[in-house]
Amino acid sequence: MEISLDLRTIIFSYFLTNLVSLLVMFILWRQTRKRFEGTDLLLLDFVSQALCLLLIFFRGHIMDFISMDVSNTLAITGAVLGYIGLESFLGKRTNQFHNYLLIAIFFFIHLYFTIIKPDLEIRNLNISIAYLLVCGQCVWLLRGRVPENLRKFTTYIAIVFALICIVSLLRIINFFTVNHTSNDYFSYGGFEIFVIISYQILFILFTFTLALMINKRLMNEITQQEEKFSKAFHSVPYGITFSIPSNGTIVEANDGFVRMTGFSIHELVGNSTLDLNLWVNPLDRQNLANTFQEKRRIIENEVLFRKKNGELFTGLISSEIVTIDTERYLLTVINNIQDRIMMEMEIHQSETRLKELIATKDKFFSIISHDLRGPISSVLNLTEIMADEDNDFSVKELRKFALVMNKSIQSTFNLLENLLEWSRLQQGIIPFNPKLIRLKTDFRIFDESILEMASKKSITLNENIACEEVTADLNMLGSILRNLVTNSIKFTREGGFVEVHISENEDRIILFKVIDNGIGMKQETVNQLFSIDTHISRPGTNNEPSSGLGLVIVKEFVIRHGGTIWVESEVEKGSTFFFTVPKNKFPLIEQ
Repeated sequence: MEISLDLRTIIFSYFLTNLVSLLVMFILWRQTRKRFEGTDLLLLDFVSQALCLLLIFFRGHIMDFISMDVSNTLAITGAVLGYIGLESFLGKRTNQFHNYLLIAIFFFIHLYFTIIKPDLEIRNLNISIAYLLVCGQCVWLLRGRVPENLRKFTTYIAIVFALICIVSLLRIINFFTVNHTSNDYFSYGGFEIFVIISYQILFILFTFTLALMINKRLMNEITQQEEKFSKAFHSVPYGITFSIPSNGTIVEANDGFVRMTGFSIHELVGNSTLDLNLWVNPLDRQNLANTFQEKRRIIENEVLFRKKNGELFTGLISSEIVTIDTERYLLTVINNIQDRIMMEMEIHQSETRLKELIATKDKFFSIISHDLRGPISSVLNLTEIMADEDNDFSVKELRKFALVMNKSIQSTFNLLENLLEWSRLQQGIIPFNPKLIRLKTDFRIFDESILEMASKKSITLNENIACEEVTADLNMLGSILRNLVTNSIKFTREGGFVEVHISENEDRIILFKVIDNGIGMKQETVNQLFSIDTHISRPGTNNEPSSGLGLVIVKEFVIRHGGTIWVESEVEKGSTFFFTVPKNKFPLIEQ
């Protein structure tokens, strides 16, 4: 059985394959039009080639101008649009004046040899030369103009264009070597059938290689985007997780979250934050879930978390739903602000310390302007009176003046001693030498000055030492007790008592108590007693002067020992000062 193929049937077959190719190109254009430039022009190329074949197929049934001139001009215009599309796709756009000129020259040549001097052979030569020129530019673009890294995408499609150039060149050679006399295109056979079938096969290959090139570049860009995302995802300092919204199971976590929590990536993936015991208070998670249900997102809520090693940290948590490949995930970002909180605490402590320093300065100015000025002014007035030649004082009067001056100078001297001790304390130049002190043998609670002060007011002094020893700085401990006892004597009326009790509790803490039955204090005064920024200076029961600085020094010495100090007092019922010293907090210094 003999199979006969006519050219019209082959053209129609070519048209059908072009429709399939057009469909493939349309799908590619839909998928990549927002990502790559030039795909719209490539789609127009396919549309133009399909229309060209359709118009040629109807030759003899429609106007020759349309089936011959318009159809073939559509083919060449489509080829030029395809070339421009490839340039845009590869980022190599150039001026296309020469190709627009080519289309115009092609059209007028075709028109001339259709209407004025009909010649099918010249028209076929015109088509072959135009295809050779356009496809030759495509080969040069795909192999000669693109950088080395893009040639892996363009090699195969360049080969297809080279084969089209070869077929067009063979058609040109055929024009000069074979004599054709017919002007009926569909009466052609043999070589022209070979040319059309070759173009058809090459157009299918062109569609395939074009799709391959676009998909390869798409996959390459997706891979690059994934690498960029992965680097950004894992390099940010925040903890980031993707989890399943329904049960909170973690499906991905970045390096920041691994460092933040202390869990490995294998421990994190497949578990929820509840499984990992990350929430210090599980109610926080429930509250955040309720907020998420209401607002569909969470923005920087402050929550306390627990690391794998049990260490706690504060984090700002933000969450929202994201869709990746049609799957919904809960994206959670946690910013560890523990360092920031610690810095804020340090700033607050620095501000507090600065306020204390300012208060110290004000305190010194107050003492200098008031407490020192008063006694010195008194002594100055008395010496002026005594130096006045018009005054004739008896020995008794001079003795009285001397006693007043002595009392003022003594008060001033004590104040200066306190100021000096406070200044040395603030500068950190007072040595701290803790050693083992045997309280009953190595330490004297009431020295001569205290005994004399108590004797003048007929105050009874008692001590009750219920422990043997303590590790402390001997001079500081003596200064603490001397200040507290002196203070109690000062504010106790004649005939009262002052007692010192020393005991040890089960935590090996030494508790010191200085008890008196003096005039006591209001709670307001108690609250301000150990603060440098409040000026509490009230005279004793016999008008003994007081600067209020001694108790501030006492507090500093107690804190230096790692202890605490407080007071309980009622007006007219006396006061009890308490302070503690850990028994063996400090290593002993060899004496």
